[in-house]
This record gives sequence, C-alpha cells and structure tokens, in this order.
Amino acid sequence: PPILHSFGRMHPLLWHLPIGLLLVTVILLYSRKYFEGKPFDDLLSLLLHVTALTASLTTIMGLFLSLEGSFGEDQLFLHKWLGVALSFLCWGLLAVKDRPILKPLGIVGVVVLIFTGHYGANLTHGEDFVWAPLQDEEPPVARVITDSTTLFTATVEPIFESKCYGCHNSKKAK
Repeated sequence: PPILHSFGRMHPLLWHLPIGLLLVTVILLYSRKYFEGKPFDDLLSLLLHVTALTASLTTIMGLFLSLEGSFGEDQLFLHKWLGVALSFLCWGLLAVKDRPILKPLGIVGVVVLIFTGHYGANLTHGEDFVWAPLQDEEPPVARVITDSTTLFTATVEPIFESKCYGCHNSKKAK
C-alpha cells in the first residue's frame, strides 16, 4: 500500500538517530568510572531504550523501503539483514545493561553498525563512494566543441558528469 511506501521512505530520515545514540551510549559505557551513581544509570537506561526503539523503527522502515524493488537484491541482502541483527542487538544491550557483558556487546554493536552503514552507503552512493577521490583516475579529456556538437553534449552532459555520474553510473543505476 502507498502508506507503507511513504513510511518506508522515512528510513533515510531516521537512521541517524540509532547511529548517534548507539555511539554515545558505548562512549558513556567506557567512561562510566567518571559518572557513577543513579543519575548515570538512569541516563544509560534511557539511552538504551531510545536506541533500541529507534533502531527497530529504522529497521522496519528499511524493510518497507526494500519492498519497492528499486535496489538489486544482492546489494540489499547484507544491509537488510545486518540492520535486523543490529536492531536485535540493541534490544540485547538493554537486556544485559547491568551485566559485565554490556561493554563487549556494545563494541560488537558498533562493529555491526559500521558494516550495516557501509552496505547502506553502497546502495545509495555506489561501491567506491568513499575512496573514489583517492583513486588515481585518468585526467579528463578536454571536450572539443565543433559546429556539429549537439547542445546536449556541449552543455548538459558536462553538468551530469560533474553532479550525477558519481552516484548514477553503470555500477549504480538507480
């Protein structure tokens, strides 16, 4: 239904919340010795609850977005299932919040978060988005414009090359 498509398209809007919350929570876990007491425990509990909730909402929205079929299944597979795993992992962090395993599980959560984000970025920006500026490329060939050059080739295509082809190319066609 169209409402689910709209709900799914909020996935990119919401994903930043669980990312930031999980990172802040893990940083706080490792600096706990500086913040002892009930207020810290209450803050940690709140962060774990909100992280788990936003991770679950983001995952559900992503699953709805994946139903649109605009991404190749092979590209989507790892991102989708790592996102589901991360959502469950966030609830697991909440379940073990008073146990010694919380810190190592938090690190596992950050690692899963990094890989989930990596595969999500590959979906939206292409596989070489991060490292492309560092790769040696052939220098651009000077464009020769003659009387027979079309208006598109002379004016429009250079704009596409500079603004669009980095994300929309033979490797990433959305």
